[in-house]
Amino acid sequence: MTSKNGSRASGRISQIWMPRSSCFHLTQTPTDAIPPKRAYRRTRYFARNELSRLTQDALRTASGPLTSAEIAAAVMQAKGMPSGDAAFKEIVAARALTVLRRLTKRGAAVKHGTSRDAKWAVAID
Repeated sequence: MTSKNGSRASGRISQIWMPRSSCFHLTQTPTDAIPPKRAYRRTRYFARNELSRLTQDALRTASGPLTSAEIAAAVMQAKGMPSGDAAFKEIVAARALTVLRRLTKRGAAVKHGTSRDAKWAVAID
């Protein structure tokens, strides 16, 4: 069957069209059967919003912009964690970067620079 402009699109649509009754089984999937994309793992080192609060405190009390490593050191010191463990400091720095990105989206923090040596500061209204 051809349309006004001579195309055979309507014939193709009827070839790929599927009756509603044959699609019914697709909507009957229980939501528990679909696993989440990534399982959320809560860290045992910080309570809810504690890292965000400590990160903002470190930025507020600083005399100038700080790197993520400096922020991690300040957070670990405020929390009373040992600052000698370099691997643990990297973990805290990575988590602090996540917080800083979220704060930047909200407009609460500003990033100066583009690499690992980027510095972060409190956004001034």
